[in-house]
Amino acid sequence: MTDAKAERWKPEGHPMLGVRGSVALLQCATTLILVFSGINWSQTIPLAMMQFVSACTLLAQWDKSGRDHMYVVRGCASLVRAIVVLRTSACGRVFPPWAGCDAEPWRGHENVRLPFRCIHVLACVRQLANAWSLLNQYHLVGDGVTPDNGHRQLWIRARIRLAGVPIQLARFVLKIVLLDDTRYERGDVEVACNFVRAVLLIPLSAWSLNHQYYTSGSDPPPRSVQRGCACLELDHVDYNPSGQGGLHRAKSNVGLGDVELTETRPAAPADDADAETPR
Repeated sequence: MTDAKAERWKPEGHPMLGVRGSVALLQCATTLILVFSGINWSQTIPLAMMQFVSACTLLAQWDKSGRDHMYVVRGCASLVRAIVVLRTSACGRVFPPWAGCDAEPWRGHENVRLPFRCIHVLACVRQLANAWSLLNQYHLVGDGVTPDNGHRQLWIRARIRLAGVPIQLARFVLKIVLLDDTRYERGDVEVACNFVRAVLLIPLSAWSLNHQYYTSGSDPPPRSVQRGCACLELDHVDYNPSGQGGLHRAKSNVGLGDVELTETRPAAPADDADAETPR
């Protein structure tokens, strides 16, 4: 009975979805620490909500494959985050958001905060790129899928995610260098959260996307088609990425860089095949 129950609840999705879902929950927990510390509620409260939504969608896809609409939900969450970050860039940490707008750094006054406003703009662009990638993955089924590699947007989104490392590191360093001993000095909790995101949570999420890209190929690979159309497969079962034989990377479920090379040969010409056939 226990074995049957365990088999029933066995996740159907790629294991890396579970990894990213767990990381998203840790991101949400990190943001909640800021919320409970009373830090920047105009940004941290909606950020925690969107991180929780993203975590739920990832865990839902890990639990049961085929829930592609979760890409749309996660993309919308990224769009909301982009709007929140853009508003913070323009108006600062004013709470509630409708209480006013602190645009002094953009006007050349108290420009010690201007670098942080510029970083917020970069963070907004990153969230928009992440949303575009998620919606693109939903719209184009099997885009770039080969026997070795998964959807093209997994590779792209891994790089988008990794772009968060310099953003968080810049916040961590600049809060120490520029804001110490000023009236804008940040607390140790906030600075520590930036550091944890930069060196642990974001790299782990980016690695997970990259690893899923290299371990979720399809054999034979589907053609890139728009959602709603039948997914067509290539005519050739023996798919050769080069088309000319030689060495290519075999499908692997191991870590990055640990792949097996196999040698393939082009198909024999029809005349040669007939010549070898007994008459």
